[in-house]
Amino acid sequence: MPSNKGKELILEPKTPKSSRTLAIPDFLYDDIHGYVSQLYGILPTDRIFYFTKSALEKGLKRNAPDAGLEPILLHDLRHSHASMLIDMGFDALEIPERLGHESVKTTML
Repeated sequence: MPSNKGKELILEPKTPKSSRTLAIPDFLYDDIHGYVSQLYGILPTDRIFYFTKSALEKGLKRNAPDAGLEPILLHDLRHSHASMLIDMGFDALEIPERLGHESVKTTML
């Protein structure tokens, strides 16, 4: 989440395609649904996870060695995700849609 002198900023996506709905595995849906059901008085517009980009990156750096991996940046997970989709046989037109890219050219760079 971008910040401005310690104040949290919630910004609009950069492009129209950046705003999208993604399919997730059933087990993940069930885990998130279970978590949300334990929250009191939550509204559909409320955030359900409160952490920053830097907190996620610190967690990646701290926990990567335990998984036998080199630490990576949070954004690198997008590249890993794209590679995984290619390896799984996803169509070249589906991948940019999943990543929120405006064109296939952006994905294939």
